[in-house]
Amino acid sequence: MTDAEFTIFQTVVAFVLTFIDARLLTILFVPYLPAYKLHKSRRIIKCISIFAVYSFISVIGIFIPHFEMAGMIEVVILMGLIASVLENNRLFVVFLTMVFFCFDCLTQLAGNSLLYLLNTNYVNNVSVETALRNTACNYAGVYFIQSIILAILVFVIRRVVKQPLQLNIKEWGYLCILPLIGIIFKGIVDRLLFVVKNHVVFGIYNDYPAFLVFVPMIAVLFCVGIVLTIISYQEMKRMEDDKKKYFVQEQQGKALQERIDEVEQFYNGIRKMRHEMKNHLTNIKGLVESKNYGDIDQYISKIDSELDYFELSVKTGNPVLDVIINDKKNLSEKENIQFETDFLYPVSDNYNPYDIGIIVNNLLVNAIEACERMKGGDRYISISGKQKKKFYIIEVTNSCEGEIRMDEGSGLPVTTKDGITDLHGIGLLNVRDEAFKYMGDIDIKKTANSFCVTVLLQEINKKEGGKEYDS
Repeated sequence: MTDAEFTIFQTVVAFVLTFIDARLLTILFVPYLPAYKLHKSRRIIKCISIFAVYSFISVIGIFIPHFEMAGMIEVVILMGLIASVLENNRLFVVFLTMVFFCFDCLTQLAGNSLLYLLNTNYVNNVSVETALRNTACNYAGVYFIQSIILAILVFVIRRVVKQPLQLNIKEWGYLCILPLIGIIFKGIVDRLLFVVKNHVVFGIYNDYPAFLVFVPMIAVLFCVGIVLTIISYQEMKRMEDDKKKYFVQEQQGKALQERIDEVEQFYNGIRKMRHEMKNHLTNIKGLVESKNYGDIDQYISKIDSELDYFELSVKTGNPVLDVIINDKKNLSEKENIQFETDFLYPVSDNYNPYDIGIIVNNLLVNAIEACERMKGGDRYISISGKQKKKFYIIEVTNSCEGEIRMDEGSGLPVTTKDGITDLHGIGLLNVRDEAFKYMGDIDIKKTANSFCVTVLLQEINKKEGGKEYDS
């Protein structure tokens, strides 16, 4: 093999490796494209965008010496810019691209060590043509192995990261530390491979052969460290989310227990009133016999006022829901919020009032708070609950104003309450969790002046819902 042929070989290999890496980067992002399972055309556009960004910059780098680090930076920036096209969190896109580059650099480090050993054994004491041919074969074999290892690492990340990460700047900085150090480490080792000082050539592998083992070992440790960092971050986020959900559920449980206690007090009062009714009738009869008609009128008025306490304006067919909705209706009217209801509790025993109570209580609390934040305009809340064959549909619509920011991952609103972030979204997340028990889901529709949440529940056997309840 001549020098010219070897140069052509290197150029061809560089192009092949560029397109292989571009393809692997595309494969890495595929599971995190929201529409990749639903809309083939949208998926193709997103994949072409990723492939084109990496290929374009990398091809330029083939013809410009020492462009590798600058090319990485440009690709990372461009990937961040097309994050909206990919429908993903920008910081997550940048982080995932940096992880890919880090893995690529680390596999190159391991490959360079292997190449040094192979070229030392198969290039010495042979003709130039044979040495070039052996070197070309070594390059081809090592680059093939590098691509296989990089592909394995890509699928490891896909396996570890189940869904797109919704990162803030602090979390992004924490996760990017190891990938960034790995890329810098590769750059330092490349600089030290061959250094000329005072006309003396210094080579890290020539003068320190132990680095042939240490460098690949460090590369492996970097890869393991990155994977473990991602796993620990996800576990930390899961625990944080569970903590928030537990806090909300605990508050909801306390609120619902208070409503249940009120129901018990309500019906105890009714039983007490029924017991005392005979005495009331005896007293009225005595007043009639003594012809104290004025006292009769006052006495009956007093009974009427006592009975008004036990009158619920909204009757749903379930005592727990009666108290919850009437309580929220009274609160709304005190705040001058128009409250409309068309709510009927499902006739099936396969729905648990505790679950329905959590859903309704969450939705009405959010609706009241949205109305209270309004500075002007008509404030209203409308709730309906209707059964259609084996489905039960709960819908709450309320007036609102201002922009409502939706979380990209959960699709739920993001707000801040009492110093606890995302509590509104967690409340609706609990609503969705309750819906999932009944093989249902929630749908959110928002306009400039209204917010509507529809909850669909499906009638299933109690034992199939994940829990068995006593109604």
